[in-house]
Amino acid sequence: MEQKESPALYEINQLWAAVLENFNNDQNHQNFLTLCQKKMALNFAFQKYDDLRKTMGYDLLCEKYLKQIEVRLEQQFIAKMRKDMTTEKTTGKAMSQWIFAGIGFVGLALLIFNKIRPTYPNLTGLVVAITLLSFGLWLFSSQKNNNTL
Repeated sequence: MEQKESPALYEINQLWAAVLENFNNDQNHQNFLTLCQKKMALNFAFQKYDDLRKTMGYDLLCEKYLKQIEVRLEQQFIAKMRKDMTTEKTTGKAMSQWIFAGIGFVGLALLIFNKIRPTYPNLTGLVVAITLLSFGLWLFSSQKNNNTL
């Protein structure tokens, strides 16, 4: 039983065949590299050009396109790192908002409990200050987060 290649690989191989048919046509190379980048197959493109370079010896065009592949891989890596960093920052901001809100609500609950059953009358001022500060920081951090999005 014969196994068929995936449609994406078939399309990439068709473009590679077009590159080999007219090796001096830059547009064929760019189409091939762009498709490989879209399909996350730049390592495959690098392997094809590297094999060609090994077969032909040193070739200026092969070197040119190998450099382009390196640049595209670097751009993908940098874009992924930026995305990961913004995700981490957003997660950290959301966590701090929940902490401030939690402290504020616990303080509010303590104030209500102290009003119903006076347990710690000497600490009421401190609990009020901490509660107001927590709600203020929660409000400030949520406003700041909305402005950066």
